[in-house]
Parts: sequence; structure tokens; C-alpha cells
Amino acid sequence: MSSISFDDIREYLRQPLIARMGTIDDDGTPHIVPLWYVVEENRDEIVIMTDSKTRKTRNAAARSQGAIQIGGDPTGTPNQYTPGYLLQGEFVVAPDADRAALKRITRHYVPGEQAEALIAQWSADDIVEIRLRVTKIVKVM
Repeated sequence: MSSISFDDIREYLRQPLIARMGTIDDDGTPHIVPLWYVVEENRDEIVIMTDSKTRKTRNAAARSQGAIQIGGDPTGTPNQYTPGYLLQGEFVVAPDADRAALKRITRHYVPGEQAEALIAQWSADDIVEIRLRVTKIVKVM
């Protein structure tokens, strides 16, 4: 089996797909959540934004190893699925002080005024960005 590079799938990952982020709780239990993301253009990183008080934020800050799975969803035709990839690596949690991640990700998934309304709604929240620095990619579908 050949290895997959980030550049091999970068274009696919640029689509506004729903990702699933996997972190590990304090007791060792996996915590999996669906979320929005964007791809960094010049780095092998996936960026998400979330409230600083979420479990995924606490888990990623406490235990940096984790994964994000993208794709592998049903196409609507029986037994057919979209390409799917498991991206493994290290999470880095940082403030989103200028709201750049919040704005970029929201505008990637939601059109025009609707995006701006969500950005305004979340303006008082303590938003952080979580980056997955990808070290390994596994094709899952």
C-alpha cells in the first residue's frame, strides 16, 4: 500500500465536508464530534474553531495526539461512499483573538448574510482554534 501525502488529497479536503474529530477524555475514553474545518494552504494542517470551554478543546490541550476523519459518507447509491481519510497527528490549541478562524470557517460553510449573522452571534464567545498538524494519512474508504 502506498503512502498518501497531504498534497495528494488537499483539493478534496478543500470541499465543505463534515469532519469528525477524535480526542481522548481524562479516563481514556474516545470523544468523537462532527465539525466544520478548513485546510491550511501552505501547511499540512486542518484548522477548526470552537468555544474554549468544550470537551474537545480540553482534551486536545491535555493530550495532543488525535485524529480527524473526513469523507467516507454514503453517496445515496447503495454501497457507494465518498472517499474517506483519517488524518492523524498533533493538536495545537491557540486563541482566535482576531476571529480569523471563526470567520474563515463560517464563511466556508455558510453563504453571505447567514454567515455574517453567525459570526456576530458568536462574537462574545471565547473562541479558540485547534490545528491538527498531520503526520499520517490513512485511506478509510
